[in-house]
Amino acid sequence: MSISLINSLPPQQYPTKHGAVHDGNRGKAYFEETVSQGDGTRAVDKSLMYGNGKSMNTNATYTKNADGTVTGSIVNTLPNGKTVTRDETLVKNADGTVAVSGTITLPNGEEACLSGTLSNVDGVQTASYSMAHLAAETA
Repeated sequence: MSISLINSLPPQQYPTKHGAVHDGNRGKAYFEETVSQGDGTRAVDKSLMYGNGKSMNTNATYTKNADGTVTGSIVNTLPNGKTVTRDETLVKNADGTVAVSGTITLPNGEEACLSGTLSNVDGVQTASYSMAHLAAETA
């Protein structure tokens, strides 16, 4: 998620991007990414197709709220067809960094808390995250 998202979301349809990336675990993959935005919402759809025919998809929606925060809902469909979902909130800090907090739901239903910071120094974006599994509720 780009830090610039917190600043403004004018209506816009971006050209679809195509290319190749190398995944250390799965090898070379071809990707397609489509981004659209308007009315305070940005939608990002990404697909990766690996040489072995397997694919991975990401569908994300980000919404800018009246208080200046951004909420995001991300669904990753893994090559095995299982999904990982992430609901997060982004808050821009006075120093220009962005604080991220949220919850990740793993394919087996387990949940984990996510927290982190996004920064942009001299055009280089850096993300630092930590996760902690949530304890299961007992009856």
